[in-house]
Amino acid sequence: ADQFWNATPAEMEAVVSAMLERKAAGEGPPSRPDIAKLQEMFPDG
Repeated sequence: ADQFWNATPAEMEAVVSAMLERKAAGEGPPSRPDIAKLQEMFPDG
């Protein structure tokens, strides 16, 4: 948990980009479909 909360914005972007199978970080913020995919992968509760 500490790794998550201590991550820099660049580190978080790299992780999200990898999870969404983007070719490179820096493609802009996640779209609504991207966010829905992440929510499916990691549901709350």
